Amino acid sequence: YNITGAISQLNTPKLVVNIGFGSSLLNIAFATGRLTTYNCAAATSCSSCLQTVGVCGWCNVEKRCTAVNSSCSNVISVNPAGDQTYLDVCPSLLNGSYLLPVAVTRPLVLNTKNLPPLINGYTYTCRIALPIGPISLLTNYINSASISCVYTAAQISLPVGTSAMVANISLIWTNSGTVMYPIDPLGVIQVTLYNCSAFSVPSCTSCLAVNIGTGYGCRWCVGTSRCVEPETCTSPLTFANQSNQCPSPVLISVSPSSGPFGGGTRLTITGTDL
Repeated sequence: YNITGAISQLNTPKLVVNIGFGSSLLNIAFATGRLTTYNCAAATSCSSCLQTVGVCGWCNVEKRCTAVNSSCSNVISVNPAGDQTYLDVCPSLLNGSYLLPVAVTRPLVLNTKNLPPLINGYTYTCRIALPIGPISLLTNYINSASISCVYTAAQISLPVGTSAMVANISLIWTNSGTVMYPIDPLGVIQVTLYNCSAFSVPSCTSCLAVNIGTGYGCRWCVGTSRCVEPETCTSPLTFANQSNQCPSPVLISVSPSSGPFGGGTRLTITGTDL
């Protein structure tokens, strides 16, 4: 039986199979055992490559898996005698939830691990998966633990009637625009896209209430009487006042103005910043 040919056809980098030989005529097994087979080339990510501890190595520039003793650029591997795992050495995008206001230009800094610096001809791209298709953002490499996605105002438009939506985000390594490889995600990485103006709230108090439990950072712009991202307000009094507090509530009317002595009448109170 051609073991070498069979291994080359594996679609997984590591496979453990039970083997044995015996007599089918006598229904006797002479010997049995377990055979672990490896096909490094079948691994398509650093994490899957290095789970073959001590056998396969990940070529960190070419983004391919090969035998640990093969020559390639910046090969990384896991020492079978140590306590390392692929989590300790593979370039990874860390689990996290991020916020991105779509109406303004802001950097989106992602947390990474073991992210190698770029060399000539290579780039990183942030990719946000939207219902209409993925949006790609340029990046600025910071260090092995973080990378900044460059977002430009209005690069993303939320659907009509939508004030916020959650999308998955990934980090893509690209070789001269021809070969694209996703950096291993550790968990689910999501970004909440939001537009403060789309909340269509009528007052300062209701605007700041949008931030409760979300961390959006929307502010009330006095000059335009709108709920906005701080960068978009040019009014001298940007957020009602410099302490980010809204004006005191103002009572305008109570309706109806009279009712039976026994109570039970529903009142409607009208005012601002209630």
